[in-house]
Amino acid sequence: MMSISNHTRYLGQKNLSGKPHGYGILTFSDGRQYDGRFYEGKYHGKGTLTGLNGVKYVGEWQNDKCHGEGTLIGLNGVKYVGEWQNGKCHGEGIITFADGATYDGEFQSHQMHGYGAMTYPN
Repeated sequence: MMSISNHTRYLGQKNLSGKPHGYGILTFSDGRQYDGRFYEGKYHGKGTLTGLNGVKYVGEWQNDKCHGEGTLIGLNGVKYVGEWQNGKCHGEGIITFADGATYDGEFQSHQMHGYGAMTYPN
């Protein structure tokens, strides 16, 4: 295990310059943790970021941002499953709200946009 700073620990593969590269686990002092693939020190490929208060993203990354297919479980049980682009919900996806309502459709830059269907619980 190497210490990147006084508050961050990394266990995993590195490149010749010592940056995380390949598979590894990055743990922050506040409890956040990334478990997955790195490229030149950045989250890249498949990985899981576990945040605070139960927030969790499982999916694909590119240049430290959610990019590709992924699932985000947010506060109060809100869940998004779908496509991501540059860290934002973008493309096809399904969001389930805390009250059980769901939206299945298109997203653009973190907003419901385009065709989609909203379903409300009985």
